[in-house]
Amino acid sequence: MIKLNYNSFQVLFWVLVPAFYSFKDSYLPGLEWKIAQYLVFAGAGFFITHLYQKKLSRSDFRFNDFFAVARKVSGTLLLLALLSAAFDFVVDRFAFGKGFRTEAYYWVTLFSYAVDGFVIFLPWFMVYHLYKYASYTAVLEKKATLQALELKNLQLQNLANKLNPHFLFNALNTVRWLINAHPEKARRAVDEISDLLRYTINQDTLQPVPLREELSIVEKYLQLEQIRFDDRLQYSIHCSPDCLLLKVPPYLLLNLVENGVTHGISQRSEGGLLQVLIDQQSGMLMIQVTNPGEWRMEEEGFGLTSIRTLLKTTYGQTSDIHTNIRDHQVTTMIKVPAYV
Repeated sequence: MIKLNYNSFQVLFWVLVPAFYSFKDSYLPGLEWKIAQYLVFAGAGFFITHLYQKKLSRSDFRFNDFFAVARKVSGTLLLLALLSAAFDFVVDRFAFGKGFRTEAYYWVTLFSYAVDGFVIFLPWFMVYHLYKYASYTAVLEKKATLQALELKNLQLQNLANKLNPHFLFNALNTVRWLINAHPEKARRAVDEISDLLRYTINQDTLQPVPLREELSIVEKYLQLEQIRFDDRLQYSIHCSPDCLLLKVPPYLLLNLVENGVTHGISQRSEGGLLQVLIDQQSGMLMIQVTNPGEWRMEEEGFGLTSIRTLLKTTYGQTSDIHTNIRDHQVTTMIKVPAYV
């Protein structure tokens, strides 16, 4: 595909268009007048429009402002139209002997010459401004996209700064409780929490990670909590193998599981079973976490609130999360676009 830049367009336009106008069915009496017209139109058109382009390029001109464009174009076109009328006046005077003395309404003829010049030069401005409008709006759209991306990254960074302390606070609380109640278990818990700390430090910007990494840290978290709850906490994780390489935001599944343990399992003396089911359907990654407990929308804690914020910031309107309760079993389902 040939890419035509401004200089190539400028040369081609002012070589071809004046030649077409001057030599095809021209009313001029001889070749010398046709050549003169071609040189005047091509030279003046090239010079004036080039100055016009340079002036706009050096200023902060808004090419998407219709009225500003109309003022600039109409003024320059008027100058070129008057130039065209002046040349035709010279031709009439010296080639045909016509003028104001020989024709009563010669000013009407001059006006028609100006209109012809307007029509001849108008295509340059149409092509130039359509191109500049497309380029200008593309730059504005790119700038808006970059600003939106920067805002999104700032939002994610802010959310990461909140998620890290929240998760670490809960994990350290578990270790603190074990130190007092079961010192021998506390040593095992410290080993588990070191991996959790490493994961937390590495995920400070919430860039997507493979699901298998998130599942690995979820299992370490559940093993840590099992040290604390003993038989009160059982869990099962079923993940379709074709989902393991799919990308998810860090803490998405971890916070979902932690929410189930904190607000479900730990609130029941008998504990319960926490189930994680992960599958892929119609281009969407389906994550489901079920745990015993109670749930009310108005009492939703930081865990689910942060998950909703994370989904909205990362996926916009392409994700979904909903929670329901049935027979004292709380199920939270998340749907996000599946991509590697």
